[in-house]
Amino acid sequence: MEKLLSIEEVAEILGLEYKTIYRLIRSGELPAARIGGRIYRVYRADLEAYLERQKQRVHEEATGRKLVAQMEVRCGNCGQRIVSELGIAGRCEVCQGALCASCFGIEKVKRCKTHQEPAAETEPMT
Repeated sequence: MEKLLSIEEVAEILGLEYKTIYRLIRSGELPAARIGGRIYRVYRADLEAYLERQKQRVHEEATGRKLVAQMEVRCGNCGQRIVSELGIAGRCEVCQGALCASCFGIEKVKRCKTHQEPAAETEPMT
């Protein structure tokens, strides 16, 4: 079983007052297990997930862009994995699906594979 942390241990790790940790738990921002009447314990994984969410929030506030590392985002044309919003160079004109820098910038693709018009078939010359 994973080690459970007390409110005091979490406060020490984060360098905060235990009252602040208690408020985070009561607001639902930091998941915790309640044991008995007033004893709370926090899984280390929940604390790390909370810190990751806070890191993402700071990034979004600073740049105005969301990180998409939590989700599996792929280019709508070539299928290449896109790790962050910064990797999305353009969007499909029809569905706003993500397009990578290679497809959008270099190959000048404006639509995902689903919305690309089939290439006009050329008739053989006689």
